Amino acid sequence: MNTFQVLMVAICFILNMNDGIDVLVVSFSGSEIVKEWGLSKTELGYIFSAGLMGMTVGAFFPAAAFSDGVVCFQPEIEEF
Repeated sequence: MNTFQVLMVAICFILNMNDGIDVLVVSFSGSEIVKEWGLSKTELGYIFSAGLMGMTVGAFFPAAAFSDGVVCFQPEIEEF
């Protein structure tokens, strides 16, 4: 792999990590959310479900709207 490819893998890794951190943060802060907001465990389940439903809806609708207009960048390959 050349430097450009390693950079792209690193960027994808960081973006994927940022995408998943919201679920992780809510998992760790769930007990404090229950105390602070006075929620029951059932209501906390709605908070977790809302996050997952938001990701599901976001994965389908915006991607479909923009996927036809996306142009891939492909560097030229030198032939030897």
